[in-house]
Amino acid sequence: LRSCGDGDAFVVRPGPGLTLPRPGSRWRDGAVAWRVPAGARLVAPREDVLNGGPTEGVLLTPGAAGRRALPGLMASAVVRLGPGDEAVERLRNAAAGLTPLAQVAEISGTRLDDGFVTVRRGIVVGAIGVLGLIGASMLVSALEQLAERRRLLASLVAVGTPPRVLRRSVLLQTAVPVVLGLLVAVVVGVGLGALLLRIVGEPARVVVGPTLLVVGVGASVVPLVTLLSAPALRRVLRPEGLRTE
Repeated sequence: LRSCGDGDAFVVRPGPGLTLPRPGSRWRDGAVAWRVPAGARLVAPREDVLNGGPTEGVLLTPGAAGRRALPGLMASAVVRLGPGDEAVERLRNAAAGLTPLAQVAEISGTRLDDGFVTVRRGIVVGAIGVLGLIGASMLVSALEQLAERRRLLASLVAVGTPPRVLRRSVLLQTAVPVVLGLLVAVVVGVGLGALLLRIVGEPARVVVGPTLLVVGVGASVVPLVTLLSAPALRRVLRPEGLRTE
């Protein structure tokens, strides 16, 4: 609400399937008939922190409600407090001084536990380490394949095969298994996590940052292995590669 003073009244704009009294119309609540102030303003609904849903109904200040209060009329207030139990106890004492029937409920926000954050960071670091070992294994495998196919690759260059075609073949040999592995890992990992959360009744949410970090590190293995194997490929493609003992 942009402004609110004693005597103001507001009618929350009703949502789908909800009918509310219009400003100036009569409203009956049980045996009590009451007229909504003609000057009541229509306002958009906002999330109600007390019940977790959108605010609905007619909002009245004491001056707009009149002397005769409606049966069951309830006053509520949301107070933001700092950390510590002393402020909460003072609020309870103040509410009890107004009426013995006052109720004070605490609504606390949620945050990631430090232990959970540490575990998640450890998992990300471990995943990056595993991807590094996989990249080193792929580099060793690529170098061994180049050594084994030395005469074949040199012969292809000798008969006119462009060297860029052979470099592209080395790139594809690394890219295809990495891309397929990352795709399977992301699909299976997200699906398994969503299934486990569904079992415990919690909503599934993908944390994009760590996921993209691991996928990016995995994807960087492809150009890194290709770049490190390039010197060995250039030596193999020379005419000396045709020699044999």
